[in-house]
Formats: sequence, structure tokens, C-alpha cells
Amino acid sequence: MAAVGAVEITVDRLDVARACGREWPVPEGLAAELLPVAECVVFAGAHLGADAWPVEWADPDRVRQ
Repeated sequence: MAAVGAVEITVDRLDVARACGREWPVPEGLAAELLPVAECVVFAGAHLGADAWPVEWADPDRVRQ
């Protein structure tokens, strides 16, 4: 679980750097450790920008009952 968290933090760091107009290459050693973990947890159909499963929103009127 900690390794998956490390992947998430690393990807978030990349996102923040890019949003700020900066590049932050993942250090080679860190990349070597995290790549096998990422390959295990990212599903085959994933693509850039899809970091969550589709969500079906509940009908608000039914939720309040």
C-alpha cells in the first residue's frame, strides 16, 4: 500500500510541476522502484487524464429519502 501511495504522490508532483509550467523529471532510482508498482495498479484501459473509474451520480431526490 505504501508503494501505491508513493506512485500517487510522484504523479501528483508531476501534475503540479506541469501546471506551474515547470518540468520535474522523476529521479532515475525512484522511477526504477515505482515503475513495477505502477504497472500493477494501472488498469490496461487507462489513458492520460483518466485517473478514476466512471461515476454514476445518484438521483438527489432518492438520496434524501
